[in-house]
Amino acid sequence: MGAAAHWQACLCLVALTTGSRSFAAAANPPEEEVAPAVVITGTRIPRADLTAVSPVTTISGEEFRIEGATNAEEVLNQLPQVNPSQGEFVSAGSPGIATVDLRGLGSVRTLVLVNGHRLMPGDPRFPVADINGVPTSLIQRVEVLTGGAAAVYGSDAVAGVVNFILDTRLSGLKFAGQVGAFQHDNRDRFVRGLLDPRGIPYPTESVLDGRRVTLSAAFGRGFLDGRAHLTLYAGFRGIAAVRQNQRDYGSCPITARIGSDGSPVLECGGPLVSYPGNYFDNLGNSYQVTPDRTFVPGLNRFNYARWNLYQRPDKRFTAGGIASFDPSSSLQLYAEAMAMKDRTSWQIGPSGDFRDTQTINCDNPLLSDQQRELICRTGNFVGETADVDENGTVTSVTGSPTPFVDPVTGATYKRAWLLISRRNIEGGSIRDDIEHKSIRLLVGAKGKFARGVTYDASYLFGRVSLDRRYHNNLSISRLGKALDIVSDPSTGQPVCRSVLIARDLGTSEPGADANCVPWDVFATGQVTPQSVAYLAIPPSMSGWFSDQVANANATIGLDQWGIGSPWSDEGAAINLGAEFRKDTVSFDPDEFAGTGDIAGFGEQVFPIRGSVRTREIFGEARIPLVTDRLVRRLAFEGGFRRSWYTNSRSSFSSDTYKLALDLTAVGGLRLRASQQGANRAPNVLELLAPVQSDSLSRDPCAGVVPLASQAQCALTGVSAAQYGHVSVPNSNLIEFKAVTGGNEDLRAENATTRSVGVVVEPRFLRGFNATIDWWDIKLKGAISKIGAQAIVDSCVASGDPIFCNRIHRDANGSLWLTEGYVDNRLANLGSLRVRGIDGSANYTMALGRLGSVNFGFRGSYVLRWMVDNGGLSKPFDCAGLFGEPCGMQPRWKHSTRVTWNSPGSTSLSLQWRHLSGVKLAALDPGFNQIDAINLANQRLRPHDYLDATAAVRLQKRFEFRVGVNNLFDRQPPLVVSNTAAGGGPYNANTYPEWYDPLGRYIFASLAVELER
Repeated sequence: MGAAAHWQACLCLVALTTGSRSFAAAANPPEEEVAPAVVITGTRIPRADLTAVSPVTTISGEEFRIEGATNAEEVLNQLPQVNPSQGEFVSAGSPGIATVDLRGLGSVRTLVLVNGHRLMPGDPRFPVADINGVPTSLIQRVEVLTGGAAAVYGSDAVAGVVNFILDTRLSGLKFAGQVGAFQHDNRDRFVRGLLDPRGIPYPTESVLDGRRVTLSAAFGRGFLDGRAHLTLYAGFRGIAAVRQNQRDYGSCPITARIGSDGSPVLECGGPLVSYPGNYFDNLGNSYQVTPDRTFVPGLNRFNYARWNLYQRPDKRFTAGGIASFDPSSSLQLYAEAMAMKDRTSWQIGPSGDFRDTQTINCDNPLLSDQQRELICRTGNFVGETADVDENGTVTSVTGSPTPFVDPVTGATYKRAWLLISRRNIEGGSIRDDIEHKSIRLLVGAKGKFARGVTYDASYLFGRVSLDRRYHNNLSISRLGKALDIVSDPSTGQPVCRSVLIARDLGTSEPGADANCVPWDVFATGQVTPQSVAYLAIPPSMSGWFSDQVANANATIGLDQWGIGSPWSDEGAAINLGAEFRKDTVSFDPDEFAGTGDIAGFGEQVFPIRGSVRTREIFGEARIPLVTDRLVRRLAFEGGFRRSWYTNSRSSFSSDTYKLALDLTAVGGLRLRASQQGANRAPNVLELLAPVQSDSLSRDPCAGVVPLASQAQCALTGVSAAQYGHVSVPNSNLIEFKAVTGGNEDLRAENATTRSVGVVVEPRFLRGFNATIDWWDIKLKGAISKIGAQAIVDSCVASGDPIFCNRIHRDANGSLWLTEGYVDNRLANLGSLRVRGIDGSANYTMALGRLGSVNFGFRGSYVLRWMVDNGGLSKPFDCAGLFGEPCGMQPRWKHSTRVTWNSPGSTSLSLQWRHLSGVKLAALDPGFNQIDAINLANQRLRPHDYLDATAAVRLQKRFEFRVGVNNLFDRQPPLVVSNTAAGGGPYNANTYPEWYDPLGRYIFASLAVELER
């Protein structure tokens, strides 16, 4: 059934189940106290009860205080429905924001609201909501709706909605402060057994570090006899850095190698870009340097633990206000303002030459005779191709050395292959300082328009700016110049060739650089501060993202006109509205990032500018069908939204819907079921990111003897006449061409979400309630990249047009000449199918003079987590697996809390958190990538944590709280870095956002409340 048909079905049901009751009955209702209607997450129609048709989990503001939460994501990540994503334990490459990821479908498919209104994206290059700006001191509750809600809220609400409800009626003055730190007893004998053979230092005693400080103040007061209210707040958060080598289990990257018996052996490893470095020729040889300029065979690896971070340092300031004014009983004006400044940084090991320079001039005076003899020899010259036997002996050579001409002397010289992998230890670690500034302004009016008609109109503006500044990076172009050394004819001293060009030919000549200083890396201890200063560059990026939302909607209570179901005394209600959104991005890299002139950076960064406009109309209905006839209550909910998306290059539309039934069979037993069509429209970056160059390593249809058959190559666009005649690049420096980037032809991802649940509140057990919900989410047209090589290989293997239509050969059938390329831009490809069961229970029991005790439980079991990548491989189930390509998908996650409240002023709380074990995806029969390396990391065992908190209230104004999270100092599981265990967020031999990475967290807080 299409979306339009769903909407028509909604209208038909409204017509069939509503009738005209007498106006007399409507005008003279029985006099009784009616509960005030409120709006809950998942609908815009106010209702008297706080129960939703879709599964909604509520987190009270008290839970943030009990947990000693410094950040909002710390509490949200404990929810069974949430997969941890970006947070303060994600270091290298982090965008510096905090996000929420429901069901593991990605943060882009989770919609975040504040008081029912959108929270704008937190970064111009990472366009998802940043919850860093939400004032935790004002959180009254958080409602987490799991399942689609796009018909109510629009795009992105595929996995669900996280709605932060703030205290808008605060009265008095509140101060709060908290300090906390991590404590760990370093005692991992297994890891020490890996560290000791390499002589790597590590902590051996108890440590207390990672200090966190929060301060907040809030003031609220009513004016004009309660018709006006103002709330103001301000806050500060400070987090100290923790390096990886401050924990014994993080003091080196743990890797695996294949032992002599064919089984995996764990060891302290690291990347080959190291110190004092590894040097590779083109004949399969690797060397290290000595103090006397000698190349000796061997390899060394780099231990980055002393530089890389477990926890990023952070300083955040927040401020804002909430105001309302009621000029009359039918009009309320309201406004909200939120501002934030957040500064964080991540750092990694020093920069260096990451095999960027590739060749060396053979007349380089910094090379010793021994080094020159090893490197500048037959078979290793640029222009030659050598065949080497298994013993490393050159057996044949084709080609001849390419002559290079010195522009100053006119003499020719040779260059040889030398790939340098050396860290610039002398220059310090790479650091990325990230600053976000954001402001969010909301103004609106709501009230009664006519009898039974209420309205709400609002305008929201949000803007975040980004300033990123990198430190201690090296320039690739300057590395090339600083290694291209010759003897100065006038002094006989080593000098950069570029200096002589500038001196003798002029500074405007190609290759001239009067400031160049030789980088002497052919003996240890010879790099000078002057050469480091020359190589170092300060890359930076800046930009902003703005979000504008204008919304107007009206709710009509049909019972005011006697319209409703003839079998129900409760009136039906409908909500109709329209919305306009505009997302705008502007991002600019500096000259270093924009040209890709950053060693080890991995990519050229392009500027982005553009906007996407969205126009929407929507409607929603709630119709009580039956009340107190056979069943206590049976109600229907339906909704529909039509959206039109426009950008500078294209436009498209999308529909979403909601269908739901709510049945209370008898008192205390409620059944609910829903089906919703949700969507996620491509964001402005996915649509408008500039197209940039990409590559693939091979074309199976090129060459005299192609790897693929003629029939297979015909699928890729090679004609019968071209087969066997498609040229190949004549140099290993030339690659087959592809393009990547945004795609203006993208369309919305579409999802169908279903849920069926039971809510139990038995009358015979007062204070108890429980829910259990089965849920299912099916997403089609997921926006993703295929991979240029995968496109060609998959076309050859399957002939699927999804792949073959993205191959564009030139007139000669080539993929590397001027017009040939593979289109690897983003595409609507593949699908996801996620299914599971959620459960919750809550029970409060009175203990008489001993006070009361509360039991709370939340759990989620994943039945299926299917991924279909559009034909690249067979669909596979990631439930219960970790590692590529699944990420982290445990089947079972739960939290259980017991809290005792005394009749006086004391409370004690204990929480048990559980995460089920997971198996390495590569070893699952669906992947079957069984090799000795992957066997080193077959399984991560289940993990359990206990958290304890105690609070005491003094004189009704002061509350003192102490707590310990991870009471028994359970350390995280070790994940071997060079297995297929990738996926994330991964850092320092573990998944730090999933597991407690630093040991016990001990905190103490003091809150002061002063009544007005």
